[in-house]
Amino acid sequence: MTGSESVSAGVRRALRAALARLAPGPFLAVTSARHRAHAQRLFERWGCLDLNRTLIEHFGPRVLTGPFAGLALSPLTRRDHLGP
Repeated sequence: MTGSESVSAGVRRALRAALARLAPGPFLAVTSARHRAHAQRLFERWGCLDLNRTLIEHFGPRVLTGPFAGLALSPLTRRDHLGP
């Protein structure tokens, strides 16, 4: 890592901290959306979405057991990791 990369990372870290203090709501919304998008890209890369399709085709789009048994899974939940 060069000195300029270290300074750039330090400036970026300070800017993020300042934004979190000055505008916590918008900062949280933006960072949450970015982290969620990143997680969904990883689920897709790891094959979790294919597993979801297989599980839903086999068992249907409902929670089978536990306190949420019978709950219908919305299409949006299918982009998250559903299986074990």
